Amino acid sequence: MKNIKYALAVMGLLVSVSCGKNFGDINVDPNNPSAVPVEFLVTSAEKAMSDDIWDEWLNARFGLLVAEYWAQNNYTDESRWNFRTGIVNSYWSSYYSRSLRDLDEIIKLNNASTAAGTPKAKNQNAVALILKSYIYHHMTDIWGPIPYSEALLGSENRTPSFQNCTLISAPYRIGNSTAVGTLSVLGPTRIEYARMISIVSYVARTLEKMMSTDVSKN
Repeated sequence: MKNIKYALAVMGLLVSVSCGKNFGDINVDPNNPSAVPVEFLVTSAEKAMSDDIWDEWLNARFGLLVAEYWAQNNYTDESRWNFRTGIVNSYWSSYYSRSLRDLDEIIKLNNASTAAGTPKAKNQNAVALILKSYIYHHMTDIWGPIPYSEALLGSENRTPSFQNCTLISAPYRIGNSTAVGTLSVLGPTRIEYARMISIVSYVARTLEKMMSTDVSKN
């Protein structure tokens, strides 16, 4: 009987000592946070985008074989342009579930936070929009019509419609060098072409002038 009393007393003491205001914190996994800073999402999206676009499979075993820069006797399906459905589908899912999802989340978090409208948030949103356009550009090159305006809605729309996209581009040059860049806008096929072409051309010329001036000063 005494042993039972002692055991109960010890258990009561342990419970009283172990309980506290922050008792629930021990269940929080620091390696799997429930909220991620926007800065981490930016780098995560950039890394995922690079992995998908320039990796060994989509860029090399698909792109370089099609362009006939490569030839191979292993994985002969791809060498004969008979791309395996499972691999193609995995990249389709990866684009939407990794880089595009992170980029979309960046814009949502910035617009919903107290930092909305600040220069930092605007710059992060601009980066996200540029990278989204770049990724959609690659996806339309690969698959043609894809879910665009109805994509990334999750359970709100599990069957987004496929849309054709339009890419309007204008080149720009930095000073007298051979360095040439391209400014592009991605949008639906029903777009005000005349207006968008003039806007893209104007921005490209302005960017060219600003960058050339900076180069001449240095």
